[in-house]
Amino acid sequence: MNSPFNNPRAGVTLLESLMMLAVLALVMGLAASGFQARKRPNDPAGIRAQVAQMITLARNEAMQQQETITISLADLNATLKRTPLQPCNADLTEIAAFPDGTVLAPAFCTKTLRIHIDWLTGTPTSERRANDAE
Repeated sequence: MNSPFNNPRAGVTLLESLMMLAVLALVMGLAASGFQARKRPNDPAGIRAQVAQMITLARNEAMQQQETITISLADLNATLKRTPLQPCNADLTEIAAFPDGTVLAPAFCTKTLRIHIDWLTGTPTSERRANDAE
């Protein structure tokens, strides 16, 4: 009797199908990360997360070394790349993290976003700004 179940060359093996699924998952992961990189440049969540990461690193370093750590506006903008931040007022132009864990930072602005940094926790919060051009 000649059935497909008796023929060892018919169909795909479990190993082959698992390998195909692994390659497909890898390709889908690469495609998804490519789409994430093309997000809107003024995405508040992305900017806030990057600023929070830099502040957390500076706070941890300040508490560990027991000295003040500063982050310049140029360093912050080099990290953000797509959306340059500027201080909303010109008094402060850098973020300072102190050994006690507090943070001194200006409110940063883009065309559509204002980021305020809590002095005690270093947590940035953001709000949409009205477009001045309108």
